[in-house]
Order: sequence, then structure tokens, then C-alpha cells
Amino acid sequence: PQTPNPREPHEALLPLIEEDWVRLNPAYEVWVDLKNKQVIVGGRISLREGLLEMFACPMDTKEHESVISTVSNAQSVHTGLLTTGAIKGLPGYWTEETGVVTAIGPVLNIDVVWLEGTGEEKERKQVNAKEMVIDLESGKSLQHDWVFAGSRWWQDPDDPEYREYQADWGDMICVSNFPSAMIDLNVESSSSNASLAFGANPDKTPSLGQPVLLFIKPDLSTNPAEEEVAAATKRRDALEAKMRAELDARMKEIEEREKKLNEEREAAAKGDDGAGETDTSESGKTENDKSDG
Repeated sequence: PQTPNPREPHEALLPLIEEDWVRLNPAYEVWVDLKNKQVIVGGRISLREGLLEMFACPMDTKEHESVISTVSNAQSVHTGLLTTGAIKGLPGYWTEETGVVTAIGPVLNIDVVWLEGTGEEKERKQVNAKEMVIDLESGKSLQHDWVFAGSRWWQDPDDPEYREYQADWGDMICVSNFPSAMIDLNVESSSSNASLAFGANPDKTPSLGQPVLLFIKPDLSTNPAEEEVAAATKRRDALEAKMRAELDARMKEIEEREKKLNEEREAAAKGDDGAGETDTSESGKTENDKSDG
């Protein structure tokens, strides 16, 4: 994808930005705080009420189902988390053989900070991201943990030099499970529209369009072992390869069945056409025809 031009952070965020933060990309509002081992991401409130699949998505992707639209791609946030010492895990996924396998990765604390008011009377506000999300069944705020799952790469089959980080398509901080999630819940949470479990909490969320900062801090004591992640990834890849092979076999079987049916229809159609033709053979003549001869 084309790299966007450098931009200055929104003026409403400038008083919140610390001098010792390292900006990870001049085109985005994303920094790493090496001292406190956290990543800071700028964004805007995009949804205050409604069903959620995401808590935060990159701008111009899934704002209709995300509380916050970030002025950063997901890949830069991923890089920042690695810089803090976090070890990426694995997003949740589903196969016919296993059902749902939940995400693994270090636990993340996410706080949302903004300035409220006008002029010099602005007040610093801070809310934990979980409070902005309501569990629709219990009516309480989100009780589960987010983990750094790490998404995955999409490789262009026609161009080995081109690939895309899948979370950049929208799945940055999820409340529904997606195999492309960068940050996922560590529990099963359906992405089916009929089964969405979470909604936005307007009582804890600032006004639409409000510039905010997300502070994403990993609990490094919950880092998974790299061997565990490698084994889990290998198991997932093997299960997905098996499922693809089974699907390909089914599709081939269907294609062969359709081909056979088409051949039978064509043969039957030719038989019908032959039966409708005038029979001029000797055996096809009537008695009158024979007598006239």
C-alpha cells in the first residue's frame, strides 16, 4: 500500500504528548514510551452507541462497528509492542476439527485519555477501555482481557514481493474473534451479526469525533514462551491446510458430479432431437407408402 504523507498530530492531543516518546511513523499518531514500556496511539471517537466487533480500527476501515478510529495503521502498533518487549501470540481461530481455539499472547491494559473543555480550562480525562464496552448479556463492562495476538500476513499469490498485514484491514483491537486480529480477547466471542456479545457504552465514551490517545501497555510477565507460540502456529497451519484440502476435495467432487449430470443432459437432449426427426428409412414407411411404391 502507498505510504501516506507525514502529518502533525491533532492540536487537541499536543498537550498530552511527552517529549521522550519516540514517534514510530511520521505519517501516523503512534509513539512508543520506552521508559514505561507502552505504545500510544492517536484516534477519534467513531461510535458511542451500537453493536461492536472492534474496539478500535485503523481509520477508513470499520468505523461503523468500532468505538475508536485510529490515526495509525495496525502494523505500526504491532512494531511498537514488540519494542516494549511483548511477544506476539496467535489470534483465535476455528476449524471443524477443533471448534474455536481462543487467542494467546501477553495481556494488555488499554486506557483512553483525552482533554475535555475549552481554552485553558481543559481537564484531563482517563477511562479504561473495558469501561467503554458493555457485555450485552450481563449489562456490565467488559470483564475479559485483551491479548497481543499479532494478526498474520496476506501474501499475494501472483506477486511474491507483495504482502499485507491483515489487521490493517480493520481488525486492530477486537471484541469479536477474527483470525486476523492484532489484539484479541482471550475468550470465545462470535463475529456473527446475530450473535454479537458487546456494545458501546455511551456513558463512558466522549463525544463523536473527540481526539483521544490510547495507552496500550503489555504485562510482560504474561508473555507466552516463543516455543509455545511456534507450536500453536504450526498446529493451526496444519489444521487449516487439512481443512483446505478437504474443501478442495469436496469442490472437485461437486464439479465432477455436475460434469456428469451435464453430460447426461446433453445425451438425453440429443436422443430427444433424434426421436423428433422424420424417419425416411424402409422400416419407417407406412403400408400405404409401400403400396404406392
